[in-house]
Amino acid sequence: LVGLCPFHQEKTPSFHVFDDHYHCFGCAAHGDLISFVQKHHGLGFRQALTWLANKFNVAAPELSSPQFSKKHKALEKLAKARAQAQLIFQENLISPSGQGAFQTLIERGFTKETILEFGFGYADDSRTSLTRALRGQGFSKDELNSASLVTSMNQGTVDFFRSRITIPIRDRQGRLIA
Repeated sequence: LVGLCPFHQEKTPSFHVFDDHYHCFGCAAHGDLISFVQKHHGLGFRQALTWLANKFNVAAPELSSPQFSKKHKALEKLAKARAQAQLIFQENLISPSGQGAFQTLIERGFTKETILEFGFGYADDSRTSLTRALRGQGFSKDELNSASLVTSMNQGTVDFFRSRITIPIRDRQGRLIA
C-alpha cells in the first residue's frame, strides 16, 4: 500500500505499508504497527498496546498489572473531574451570569454554533462554586488539585478558574486534558 505520509507534508505519496512494517521514503519514518500508533497518536509503548487492544476488542490482561491499573484509574478519575468541570463551565456560559462572556465571544467573531460545538465555557466569579459542585460529585480536594481545577491558599481550597472564558483542550483520543 502506498499513500501520503502522516508524519510530514507531501504532495507525492512516499509512505509504503508492507506486511510487517511501514517506511516513508520522504522523511525516513519507519517501524511496525506499534511504533506507528505511538508516533501517530503520541502515546507510549504500553499506551499504544492498550489503544490497539481497545480498538480491536482484544483482551490483554497483561496490560492490567496492579501498578498500571492504579495509575490508569487515577488518570481516568482526573479526566472525569475535568469533564464534569467542563460541563459546569458550559452551563455557566449559557446562564444569565455568563451572558457577558457569551457576548464577548460573539463580539470576537465566534458564532453561537461554534461556541457550542467546541464546548466553550465560563468560570463564574465564585471562589468555591466549582469546588463545591465537584466535591458533591465525590471528587477529593487532592484529585481536583491534580486535575488543575483548584489551588490551595491560606484561605483553603479555591477554584483555579474564576471570571474567565474557558476553552477545552483535548488529546488525540478526544479526552479532555486541560
